[in-house]
Amino acid sequence: MTDSLREEEPDVPTRIVSHFYDNLADAVESLEAAERLGLGVTVRNRMVLQGANDDSGEVVLEEWVVDVYDAPPLEEDEDDLTDEDDDEEIAAVPAGEATP
Repeated sequence: MTDSLREEEPDVPTRIVSHFYDNLADAVESLEAAERLGLGVTVRNRMVLQGANDDSGEVVLEEWVVDVYDAPPLEEDEDDLTDEDDDEEIAAVPAGEATP
C-alpha cells in the first residue's frame, strides 16, 4: 500500500506479521493470543505442494496462515444494515380464520 493510499484510509488496520502453521491447534492458539492483545487477525488455510526427498513424488500439505493486524477490523454499524424482516409484522392467526 502506498503512502498516498494510506493517507486516504487512515482507519485501515496494518498487517504486522503473517504466521504459517502446519496444524489448526497452533493457529487457534495464535488467534487467542491476538484476541488477548486486542489485535486483529485473519485466518485462512491453503494446500501446499511439497517435493519429497525420495522417489514417492510430491506431497500435498495443509497449512494455516494467520495474519496479525495492529487493530481489529472495522465493524459496520447495525443501523446501516437494513433487514427487510424488521419492516414487516407477522401476526399469528389461528387456523381457519382470515388474516386481518
